[in-house]
Amino acid sequence: MLKINNRGVAKLNSVGIVVQQTVIMFLMIGVGYWMFRSGRFSERGSKDMASLMVSVVIPAVILNSFLGGYSAEKARVLIVCTLATVLVLLLSVAVGWKLFGRGIDCFAATFSNPGFFGLPLISAAFGEGAVLYATPFVVGLNILQFSYGVSIMRKEKSTFKVSDILKNPIFLSAVIGVVVFASGIQVHAILTKTVSMMSNLNGPVAMLVMGAYLAQTNLSTLLTRPSLYAVSAVRMLLIPALTLLILWKMPLDISVRQALLICSACPVGANVAVYAQLNDLDSGYAVQTVIHSTVLCILTIPLVMLLAQTLWGI
Repeated sequence: MLKINNRGVAKLNSVGIVVQQTVIMFLMIGVGYWMFRSGRFSERGSKDMASLMVSVVIPAVILNSFLGGYSAEKARVLIVCTLATVLVLLLSVAVGWKLFGRGIDCFAATFSNPGFFGLPLISAAFGEGAVLYATPFVVGLNILQFSYGVSIMRKEKSTFKVSDILKNPIFLSAVIGVVVFASGIQVHAILTKTVSMMSNLNGPVAMLVMGAYLAQTNLSTLLTRPSLYAVSAVRMLLIPALTLLILWKMPLDISVRQALLICSACPVGANVAVYAQLNDLDSGYAVQTVIHSTVLCILTIPLVMLLAQTLWGI
């Protein structure tokens, strides 16, 4: 059974960390909002930055996670976490499809935001090295987003080609990362530093784009739109609760289970707005699903972790 540094959920100050990440997120969104409102950021500019996210920044995040060097223990961790991740993501897909069918609501409920919220929580609970356990989840989630996710985002039927997946930068970065990791290839420090710096753009660029989206939406609907509450409830309560049951009896160290549960309990992923704009859909509503769920996650993530603590006997 895999073992990692386990400080326990009881010592995880999830509320404080989530609040801090939320404040950071909204400050960056505010900058994007101000830039758009003041004419310093155009609709075309936000769409170009969304394209930058999908084509360069997200692939850099994925590739960077594989550049820490190979070890047999890391490989075992990745294999077990990958198997668990497949089950959790399939669960999310099934629940989202069953309850929402096609559309932005389905995409938003299905895909969480482990990159911005999950990784900081996992790092704070178990140390920087534990971020590796979330890598299969982040990679698998992004691959599903640009393939299955985009195909179900539209109300009408839409299909994707295998060839589109094979040449997608996100998929290619995952393949390259696995090859580099498994072969033990020593990547030059200049290249690793470049990839690392590009991956650091993930949060800021996504939030600036969301700020521009937010500047084009009606803020009053955040509190009065029933569908937002439905999406948030499924994304951050129902799916994590079912994930908790799936992970409960799996032969995994308790800390690995906690890390995967944190990924599943995160709010709606920011990419729902990115892909909505790139496909000429209602990016304003997509942003609202992200912001609505992000605010509520201050309450829901601690609640889910407390439930896990109780059921798993931590």
